[in-house]
Amino acid sequence: MSHTRIENVFHAYAVCKGLSVFSLRFLLDGTLISGDETPKTLELKNNDLIDCALTQGVVHWINQWFEWIDAFMEVIGDFFTWKPQTPDR
Repeated sequence: MSHTRIENVFHAYAVCKGLSVFSLRFLLDGTLISGDETPKTLELKNNDLIDCALTQGVVHWINQWFEWIDAFMEVIGDFFTWKPQTPDR
C-alpha cells in the first residue's frame, strides 16, 4: 500500500463526492500534493490528515479579472480617454 500512487485515493474521494477530481486540490500540512506521490514519499503516518479544497474555477477568476480591470480603469481612465476620430470629408 505504501507504493500506491496517491492519485488513486484522490479519484476515489472525488467519485464518492460526485465531483471531478480536477476541481479538487489536496494538501498535506498546507502543501499541495501531486498525484504522483505515494504514502511513502509523503512520509505519511497513522492519523495524518490530507485536506481537500474545492477550486474556485475559471468563472470566478474571470469575474475577479473584470472587477480588477474596472477598478484599474477608474484610477487611470482620465489619462487614457479614447475618442474615435472621424475622417475629414
